[in-house]
Amino acid sequence: MRVEDDVPPRQASSLSVRELLDAHGDFVWRVFRRMGLQEAAADDALQQVFLVAFQRLHDIEAGRERAFLYRTAMNIAARLRYGEGRSRESLYDEDVLDESAEPMVEVSLDDIVDQRRARAILDEALAAMPERLRAVLVLIDLEEMTTSEAAECLAIPSGTVASRLRSARALFVRICERIHVNGAGRSKR
Repeated sequence: MRVEDDVPPRQASSLSVRELLDAHGDFVWRVFRRMGLQEAAADDALQQVFLVAFQRLHDIEAGRERAFLYRTAMNIAARLRYGEGRSRESLYDEDVLDESAEPMVEVSLDDIVDQRRARAILDEALAAMPERLRAVLVLIDLEEMTTSEAAECLAIPSGTVASRLRSARALFVRICERIHVNGAGRSKR
């Protein structure tokens, strides 16, 4: 008896692209924003992800749709960052107010400045991290995934996720301390 005989055949997802978009579109868009893409670029990249999903719908395993979409998003983000001749300035936004947050009744100018400064520090710290650590930190601490969900998205063992998360958190703290010492969240223009 061969080992392959014991493995059940992979079952393709029964979801349509529209159902995938409804269920996971916000998640994919947030991934792009946390990778530093401006809103317009994130919107375009989101469309690319779901175009790939449409073309490869039969390859998406049932129950692993989110992992497939995440890996596709990361590939598209890498292509946008390193290819296609686009400049960093046209794709990335260093000083963006989080417009997805619930509107506050009264927002002071100080609150807006503090939020922009915090966003700039977060973006700068994430950008300074190696991709393998940033991905784990974003999925677990920002997207609030479990270790096993992040492991599935990244196609790595849960133990590796836990190890990278410890390293990512420690590095994140060191980077934030360095940013604070060097002038918190200042634009480099």
